[in-house]
Amino acid sequence: MSAVQRKPGAANAGALAAQTEGDHAAPLIRLLISSPSAVREDPVVAYLNTLDTHDQISAIDGAAEGGYSPQLRARLTSGRPFLIAALYAVELARAGSVAPNHPLLQRAGVAIDGVSRDQQLQILEYLLYRGGVSVEATMLMEGVVAMRSGADLDTAAASHEQLPTGAGRGAADEAGAPASDEHAIGASIGAVAAGGGAPAPINPGPWAQPGDQPGGLYVGISAHDAIGESYRAAHVGDRMFFNHTPLSSILGVFESLAKRNLNPSALAKDELLRRPDIVNLKRKHLYEIKPAAAQAAASTKAKMYLSLFERAGADISLGPMGEPGTSGGLPAPAGVFMFQSPEPGVITYEYRKGRLVPVPVAQPEPATARNWRWEVQPLTRIQKQAIVTTTVGGAMLLLIMIILSPLGA
Repeated sequence: MSAVQRKPGAANAGALAAQTEGDHAAPLIRLLISSPSAVREDPVVAYLNTLDTHDQISAIDGAAEGGYSPQLRARLTSGRPFLIAALYAVELARAGSVAPNHPLLQRAGVAIDGVSRDQQLQILEYLLYRGGVSVEATMLMEGVVAMRSGADLDTAAASHEQLPTGAGRGAADEAGAPASDEHAIGASIGAVAAGGGAPAPINPGPWAQPGDQPGGLYVGISAHDAIGESYRAAHVGDRMFFNHTPLSSILGVFESLAKRNLNPSALAKDELLRRPDIVNLKRKHLYEIKPAAAQAAASTKAKMYLSLFERAGADISLGPMGEPGTSGGLPAPAGVFMFQSPEPGVITYEYRKGRLVPVPVAQPEPATARNWRWEVQPLTRIQKQAIVTTTVGGAMLLLIMIILSPLGA
């Protein structure tokens, strides 16, 4: 079953007039109705490029709702691959149930797989949130992105080859984009101990997914749980909330602790239902957890939560880098997690098929204490046989199918 497209014209005039002042779809539709000008950049593309990622997808979604998908397809050919991927994903979400071999699904899958991992996550998160999908589906996406990124790194390590451009971050990352240390083979994630002997290596955990839970969901949930527990253990006695608690409940406890009234009515109902990854009310810090390939998405989401707290009158800030419990190594299902805080309010992680071993950090003499860092050591054949592995082929198509059949309520 394919999506039904309406012809723009008088029937849509009322809908266009009814667009609110803050709706980015209205000016986009006006540009789509007009004829393309003979300028270097199509005005449709130029307008979309003035918006942030969320508003770009929202504008495309609104225009598609008005029946302007054919015009969008024609006018976005000169735009960035991200805009085409967003359009195809929006069209797919509107198409209803489709078979796995449907051309629309294949086209959207190819387009989304052709943009960076961070952009993939932003497109899919927008569509999942728009459809009222549970937090589990978002974790599934994050888990699959982490598995794909880790597979790029592990494959390169096994073959002793240099990583291709963008590996571990996304097929369409720009050539020459800065690759941070955590994306290099044998990367380190901070000093993990000082003084004394070397910390013990961190070995892979068992692969023990519950029932028929998708592998990506299992990895995504495990990452959030493990990093959350690491943060909790480093802040014993603090009042903390993790991604199981809605913002409405967090604001209620904040009011009680601060002994002053907040203004939760300033937030919409759907905003009060959102669940930040880590909120520490004692320190008044928040963090968002995402795969390393989606650091920009984590930063955007953390700032979004910061604005929600501000509107409600709660003085929460982005958690600082280097905070205890925000970096290190942890056992993961059939692998390990390497995590760190690369910017305020953000914790990113890599999922790797290997074990973490402590390596001494070079220090100027005289050194009074020994610092250590974690590095990935590939698994031996026997170690690989001792755990159950999983594949990530076709992951983006799986994610799009989730949009059509949401998990949970």
